[in-house]
Amino acid sequence: MSHWLVRADTGGTFTDGWAQNPEGEVRRCKVLSDGSIQLRVSENVGKDTVRVKGAADYPDGFFAGWQVGAMTIRVHQGECLTVAEEWPLQVGDILSLRTGEEAPLVAARILTTTFREKSFPEMDFRVATTRGTNALLEGKGTEPVLFVTKGFGDLPSIRDQRRPDLFARSIQKNKPITNKIVEISARHSVEGKIIAPFDYEALRQSAREYLRVGERVAVVALLHADRFPALEHEVEEVLLEEGFEDVTLSSGLSSQLGYLPRMETALANGYLGPVMNSFKERISQACAPSLLTSAGGLQTVIEYEPVDSLLSGPAGGLVGAMEVARAAGFERILTFDMGGTSTDVARLEGVIPLRYEQTIGPVRVRRPGVRMETVAAGGGSICRWHQGGLQVGPESAGADPGPACYGRGGPFTLTDVNLLLGYLDEARVQIPVSRQAAQLRFDELKQVMTSEGAQVPDARSLLFGLRAIAVERMAEAVRAISLGEGFEPSDYTLVAFGGAGPQHACELAESLGVQRVLVPGDAGLLSAWGLHRSRREGVVEEQVLATMAEVADDWVTNLM
Repeated sequence: MSHWLVRADTGGTFTDGWAQNPEGEVRRCKVLSDGSIQLRVSENVGKDTVRVKGAADYPDGFFAGWQVGAMTIRVHQGECLTVAEEWPLQVGDILSLRTGEEAPLVAARILTTTFREKSFPEMDFRVATTRGTNALLEGKGTEPVLFVTKGFGDLPSIRDQRRPDLFARSIQKNKPITNKIVEISARHSVEGKIIAPFDYEALRQSAREYLRVGERVAVVALLHADRFPALEHEVEEVLLEEGFEDVTLSSGLSSQLGYLPRMETALANGYLGPVMNSFKERISQACAPSLLTSAGGLQTVIEYEPVDSLLSGPAGGLVGAMEVARAAGFERILTFDMGGTSTDVARLEGVIPLRYEQTIGPVRVRRPGVRMETVAAGGGSICRWHQGGLQVGPESAGADPGPACYGRGGPFTLTDVNLLLGYLDEARVQIPVSRQAAQLRFDELKQVMTSEGAQVPDARSLLFGLRAIAVERMAEAVRAISLGEGFEPSDYTLVAFGGAGPQHACELAESLGVQRVLVPGDAGLLSAWGLHRSRREGVVEEQVLATMAEVADDWVTNLM
């Protein structure tokens, strides 16, 4: 092999890196998904120099040119880092070192030992990410301007009128992704006949009005475009001429019947476009990466649509879990992927099951994706006293500020619980953690409970209680994909991975009655390793609107 194999999976909190050099040596790393490395100050050597624990793990000069806040590191030698001005630091402070690059590239630099100003070696670079998922769930995308057939402007709000909770007295509907809607008079019949002509000038005027207030992202979803997409392409041409920079066509994402799901898929793609296109552009500056889709296949940057990223990271984990389990002689497995922000579970029997329609956050997406259940319980899940009871999640501390023990002012989380209980060994954690910071937040939780008149148990009982709450939430997700579908969990092997999975695997197995737990050697990096085992593939669909009698002869001929 003459080149590097580099795999990076960017989750909500951590980015996992796995690589193999041309000589066959395997390397591993973890960085925070905000693209930073954290190291702790151990000594002030001079006004502009500090000794940093862990800096000697990297070759001399590696951190030269990296940023620490507004300062740039000039010299890196051994454990010492030097800047151009005085360090305003104390012993014990935690430094966040950054290159300004996306986390997958930072991981690639560490894995290949590529200095800041040097070009990467020749490498096969594969990336999975939950960047799009997080943007969708946290409402951090870009609200697009939606161009629809006249008379259907309220469809994103009305949807299919299904109630999320049939017996709820007060219906809480998801808000539509956009309220910026333009109705287009042009219209085809279901047979393709032009019912209403195209008013080009009205379209241009509407486009200019939105462009004047700074809008640059558009989605076009017209009636019957699954059969007759030409009209959507005409609208796209006009929008690009007027100045829109990112235009999504519903017919380019789905060619199946169903106006609403096609529109919602396009809206999700447009909403995520600026986030994901920026991510793709930034990670492509150094090399040409392959990206993992929600269905577990690899695609090029050009082929990869933003909406294809929604289950990208979890898909890599399923590929890795299935390969590891098969090597150990197990075909029937329950996967338990617990990361920093969420937990994903699935039931596999030798193949990775797919769904062809996903409901994620506020939208329904018609794209193939791995079939799994997700629960908002991870190492970064915030533990608090809320409305008279203990609560773990669904809010997460994320990568920044992260759990309290990261020393950046974060809240009390499940990671802090595990640290205080001894499930985390401070000496073996790759990033510096502060037991004191975790204890401070834990004491604050107890004070809140006391102030509200709650009886506070002893410290260990309270900590184990928080763990039990998280484990039960995850167990319910596993029951949904096993017992809920008529399968007994005890007939399966639980494969535990992710940064926090093995810490909770035995308690989860006991709750489910599972007898076997398999923990891979690279459990914390399995999603990245799964990228290594993934293949280049995709799903191609074609709608056939004909009776069986009309197509049967052609099908028989093609099969033969």
